[in-house]
This record gives sequence, C-alpha cells and structure tokens, in this order.
Amino acid sequence: DVSTRWNYTHAMIKRARLLREAINDWVNHNKEFRDLNLSNNDWKKLEQLELLLETFTRVTLRMSSKNEPTLPYVLPMYRVMEKELKVACANENFPEVFKFAARAGLVRLDKLMSYHNKAKNNQFYVVATGKSFFLLMN
Repeated sequence: DVSTRWNYTHAMIKRARLLREAINDWVNHNKEFRDLNLSNNDWKKLEQLELLLETFTRVTLRMSSKNEPTLPYVLPMYRVMEKELKVACANENFPEVFKFAARAGLVRLDKLMSYHNKAKNNQFYVVATGKSFFLLMN
C-alpha cells in the first residue's frame, strides 16, 4: 500500500472482505502465517474502516471525471465529506482510533473552509455550476 493513496487501502479492504473466507482458510492452512489470522473483531474493524473510506473513494471518483466538468461538484463534495466525518465521529460503534482520524479530517476540512468560502463567492464557480446544470437539462 502507498501511504498517500488511501483509496488503494479502501480497495484492498473491500477486496479482502469479499475474500474473507478464502483468506481465513489460507492463513489457517499455512502454519507460518497463523499469527496473521484475523479475528472476528479485526474483520469488523476492517468493515468499519471500509465504510469510513467509501465516501472519500466516491468523492475522488466524482472529482476525477474526464467526461464532464467537476467544478460544480466542489462544494457539494466538500459537504458530503464533512457530513460523513461528523457521522463517523458520533458513531458509538467505531473504534476510538477511527473517531480520532475522522476528527483530524474535520480539522483539515475546517482549515480548507477559506477555499470553500472563496469558491462560493467566485463568479467562475457560479457560471460553471449554472452551465453544468444547463447541459444536464438539455
């Protein structure tokens, strides 16, 4: 995994969860890897982490589009990330380390609020949003 590419982490977790039974069988079958066996609690944490990262994967995919303008999605995607991080912070079932990461994400988003406000008041953003809406309607 690459530390700066969390979306790869998300993809690996998603794939591992699909292959859970095969992974467990393989680890149990090979003595030298038995200490790598994942408990039910470990799998639950992976499920929770996948849930937390899912939003960011969706945002990345939306903002990486080559076939349509992405500028109109900047502010809505910002709000989507903010909402999901707040949900994660409030989730009583999430491990504390995930809540800590979600709070750190909110702090980072808060630092980016100045860009959010600039975009909201920028004529290019307004024009791009209007033009994109017009193109969708035709």
